[in-house]
Amino acid sequence: MSPREDEVASRAHLLPEEESAGGSADPRAQAEAVLRESEDRGNALLAVPDGEQGPVPEDPADREHRRSEETT
Repeated sequence: MSPREDEVASRAHLLPEEESAGGSADPRAQAEAVLRESEDRGNALLAVPDGEQGPVPEDPADREHRRSEETT
């Protein structure tokens, strides 16, 4: 399924990070690709059969926190 026109138009406005990285030759095509890939990732998570575990988004609370002196 293709992204809706209003979603593409909204996402076609480049973020400051995208502007500072040189912009985009085709912001609309970039927006469509970003939105399509995002939808594909969401659909892949929904396609995991019951009882099986699919990819689990990382929870920042689960990250290990060590000080530099604890790493050696």
